[in-house]
Amino acid sequence: MVALFPGHIGKDSGAVGKTASGFHYVESAVNLAISHKVGMLLDQIGINNSTYMGSLEGRVEKSKGSTIGISIHADYIADKNISGYHIIHYPESLGGDILSCLIDESLEEYHLKRARKHHNRADIYILRKTAFPTILIETGFLSNEENCKALHDRKTQWRMAHAIVHGIVRYNKTGVHEL
Repeated sequence: MVALFPGHIGKDSGAVGKTASGFHYVESAVNLAISHKVGMLLDQIGINNSTYMGSLEGRVEKSKGSTIGISIHADYIADKNISGYHIIHYPESLGGDILSCLIDESLEEYHLKRARKHHNRADIYILRKTAFPTILIETGFLSNEENCKALHDRKTQWRMAHAIVHGIVRYNKTGVHEL
């Protein structure tokens, strides 16, 4: 069972990217669109999945029994020249490290730009509190105008979703399902 956690769905809509033409892009819309596409693709190939929204505590509680977790986000940084995705996993999670590596490889195979190699952080609640390997994918930077537009493009969202699912399939073939 794959737990999908689209970020910033609720009171906090996350980062907001703005283009030169003045159009605003909201992170939660990107997160939900990509998560939805990932769920649809997983359904098509027969992999059980569920999308969890609401409080972080509620997401963790409701997702018990899942085997892996994918949290979808978009990043924002002061340097508007930075673009591309990056993946974060919990430092003590061997399964999270393997999953992030396999999804990272898939994203590169789908010709999506990487901002930095996958890395770990201990301070992210969803990574720290789930009892199964969970990763957080920052799908790009809303602070970069080109990246911002691409993240709102359905073709880019589908490429990202296909790559994520490809990485999940690879991970499932490893047989690693421990934290």
